[in-house]
Amino acid sequence: MNIKHLIFVLLTLSLCENGYTQTSVLESVLHSKKSMVDITARITNVFQNPKSSAAINPQTGKLLIARQKLVGRHDRTGAGVIISKDGLIVTNLHTVKFAQKIAVRLDSGDVLAAKVLHLSPEDDLALLKINPPDELIPIRFFDSNKVRLGDEIINIGHSTFLKNTASGGRVTRLAFKTIEGKREIELIQVNITLYEGDSGGPILNKEGDLVGIIAAKFRNTQKATLAIPSNKIKKLYIDYIK
Repeated sequence: MNIKHLIFVLLTLSLCENGYTQTSVLESVLHSKKSMVDITARITNVFQNPKSSAAINPQTGKLLIARQKLVGRHDRTGAGVIISKDGLIVTNLHTVKFAQKIAVRLDSGDVLAAKVLHLSPEDDLALLKINPPDELIPIRFFDSNKVRLGDEIINIGHSTFLKNTASGGRVTRLAFKTIEGKREIELIQVNITLYEGDSGGPILNKEGDLVGIIAAKFRNTQKATLAIPSNKIKKLYIDYIK
């Protein structure tokens, strides 16, 4: 057992203080962790250098002004969940939006290129596809219509500083709708803290089943994170395979 795995196990066991049993939480979370991925989306922008250079055309004698083009690259990080054995992955649309290249890191450590197959802008969801060398373990879905206020949940950190750490929390608000621009988005609120890189990460119940994926932080409030319900994610998959 490597040190990162050991730390993850110890942090998972600490959830028992919130009323979980050691064996059930550890087994459920370790199994579900195999269905989680890290996502890096590379966005490349080409823009003109404000500085210019001048030269004289020897044939015409005219002054030529040349502006150099600069290339800027930015890597946006997030998380996602595997929903099929052959490599379908769900994440947030805002994580992969405008990306020219998308890389997915599996729990095994393998890094694979991904392409976008299907989008649901109204739900901030994107369906990705990778070509894994072996069958993957898809996440188990929980019916988000059965989520109740106060239900215990687990989140696995994907941020730089809290990667592979497990934290417990509760559902604090049910299936409410919020307006973003002119869109209505149905969300679940949980009392965990969101960090950069956590978007798209799964919210699990104590059996390790998917309740939702992290979408955003609620305003400026600590420990008020919004998640897209699992039934919305399942609908994205059904719409794609139709």
